[in-house]
Amino acid sequence: MSETNRNRRGRRSAKYVLLQAILERMSKKHAEAPADIPRMRHGLKKGLGRMGHAPASKVSVTQRSVEGVPCLEFTPARARGDAVVLYVHGGGYCLGSTEAYRGVVSRMCASLGRHMVMPEYRLAPEHPYPAGLKDLEVVAKALTPSSTEPPLVVMGDSAGGGLALALAQQMCRREDLPGPDGLVLYSPWVDLRCESPSTASGAMTDWVVRPQWLRTFAEMYAGAHSVNDPRVTPLLGDHEGLPPTLLEVGGLEVLRDDARRLRSELERAGVATTFVEDPKGIHVWQIYLPWLPEARESMARTRAFLAAHVEG
Repeated sequence: MSETNRNRRGRRSAKYVLLQAILERMSKKHAEAPADIPRMRHGLKKGLGRMGHAPASKVSVTQRSVEGVPCLEFTPARARGDAVVLYVHGGGYCLGSTEAYRGVVSRMCASLGRHMVMPEYRLAPEHPYPAGLKDLEVVAKALTPSSTEPPLVVMGDSAGGGLALALAQQMCRREDLPGPDGLVLYSPWVDLRCESPSTASGAMTDWVVRPQWLRTFAEMYAGAHSVNDPRVTPLLGDHEGLPPTLLEVGGLEVLRDDARRLRSELERAGVATTFVEDPKGIHVWQIYLPWLPEARESMARTRAFLAAHVEG
């Protein structure tokens, strides 16, 4: 079963137009830049920091270790049920950190009203596959020691969306891990072969992601494994038994067709899927919450999805 919602609103908010102009200017400056990992890690942290690292009001943030994996735990002042969201940050499998995403996830927590946990999973190239995925499996197992625990939702953006999908697939196959109760993917990168038309053509108007960066990141993450391995490229994995899934992507994204192809695979496997494609959407516009009206709309859809499909 698949529910498709293609957002056809013609007009964008003034803030959205401003954001596009800023990203376009920055994109032209770095259009041919190679994938310099240290520089890009610093740039991502600095860029997200401009939106504020401080947690949203009425959200408490604590550091904790889950079976040796460092995590940030976000608790809203007033929770909507007892479900827990395991959030996997993005960054091309090579960038990002809990500190960089601290402000972003705290604002999501405030908007969703859900208890959230964000692991500091290991990154490539220092720690290629399967290191990061194993870290996520450890945290998921600790959060769901039995099927009687509160519902668990796995959520992620960009490469974090790919890891979230890979984690959900593992949880549905392993006898020692209860399957997740919901899956939320924002602009997920799920084909590390980089064969989706919107990635391979190089013709997309994407001001955030460059196809040449993706190919470099994919090689670093795969390490000694093939990108044809379904554990590395979760688009090729087994989707049967996955929980209800919310999948959102922008029409201007290099990763647009990753999401379209994933929607088709989920539908073929009988997964209850809510698919949203914003024709003029940019990569992971949800991180610009609460400043961007379109990001607030996405959180409203996510709240409705969780209320409809996840108990607690």
